[in-house]
Amino acid sequence: MEKGETAIVGGQFIALAVIILILGNYAGIVNSSVTTATVEKVYWGDPSAGVVLKSAAVNTEKANSSSISLFFALPPGTAPGLPSVTRLCLNPSANNSGISLVYTKIPIGYDSQTKQYYITFGPTGQASGFSCSYAVTVTDSTLQTATWTSVVELNSTS
Repeated sequence: MEKGETAIVGGQFIALAVIILILGNYAGIVNSSVTTATVEKVYWGDPSAGVVLKSAAVNTEKANSSSISLFFALPPGTAPGLPSVTRLCLNPSANNSGISLVYTKIPIGYDSQTKQYYITFGPTGQASGFSCSYAVTVTDSTLQTATWTSVVELNSTS
């Protein structure tokens, strides 16, 4: 390729990137205030129920749930990568022996109102008294990561 052709192709690539960013902002699919992958909110069950799980904390819940929904934001010009989700549950009645689970089918959605991506994973159902540690990592197309960890205890008497 000659010098002039290289400049033309490079210019076309830059123009295409600018158009994608402009259209992305116009369509409202980019949250321009975000500069790194960030976990925003995590819900125990359906987000409409409003049960928020705190990060790096022990969350005691009275009712079981079939899923967890995690909302996250990405910087402009990036796309979501494959999320990673694991769970380790400890049984206090069995000398705190553990049961681990790696979630493999995690679809990624997009909420146009909040301009955030989300994942919903499950099952999360756990026995009363069990303590389950969750670790979630979301990655963007530039390999930035955001990690959310927390513990959920199910205690129907709390």
